[in-house]
Amino acid sequence: MTWAQRASPIADKSLKRLAPKSYSEAGIPQVIVPNEVFQRSAEMHKEFIVGSFLAKMPSYQAIQSVLNFLWGKGQKLDIRTNLQERTFLVRIPNEFIRKKVLEKRLWYVGTTMFQVSSWTSSKEAAPIDLSAIPLWAHLTGLPLDFRGLEGLSFAAGLIGEPKETDEFTRNLTDVNLAHVKVEADLTSPLPDLIELKRSSGEIFPISTHIKELQLNHVMSRTCSNWRYFSNHTADPGGRVIII
Repeated sequence: MTWAQRASPIADKSLKRLAPKSYSEAGIPQVIVPNEVFQRSAEMHKEFIVGSFLAKMPSYQAIQSVLNFLWGKGQKLDIRTNLQERTFLVRIPNEFIRKKVLEKRLWYVGTTMFQVSSWTSSKEAAPIDLSAIPLWAHLTGLPLDFRGLEGLSFAAGLIGEPKETDEFTRNLTDVNLAHVKVEADLTSPLPDLIELKRSSGEIFPISTHIKELQLNHVMSRTCSNWRYFSNHTADPGGRVIII
């Protein structure tokens, strides 16, 4: 066997003509590409997901360091950034990890939030939907007889759409603190205080803290556009949302 035969197979890089050259009515070279070609190419890129930052994009080094740690599991991920659109492409070969990454949807590099979605061939970027953001709320002062799933659901419903609780809460690890997961609407301010009222009229004030909300990014909505600021608080009209 020769050394050439022992060598690893080399990927095919050859190209060939697949259609005769033709021109549009304006005289521009043009060719009709069958849909099957796009489908086969899209299949080759199914392991990519798209990340879209909600504010200024961190450095490539910061993104690379965090994603390799969170999703790489010992492997260096293939990451391509687009600074102009505040997006990046990352290839995650592991199907299980890729599925979990997409399920969580919202992630952070440092204190900068970004949303992930499956890669598609569409030119339009996936819209960032802030009306249903999954968040964990920490509830302080919840009475013990409200710590069942029904009581937690009533409390969570005052913050967003109730989704689930955790073992910390179910096991009464801290009798003064409970965790509830909700889908919250970040186009409106979230409450830092809620009240649970018994049929007898007795009222229990409950303090809320949203774990995922970062205090160094503030976003306000003006007309149809989002504008980004930092280190500000809500204005008197309540239009500023800390994320």
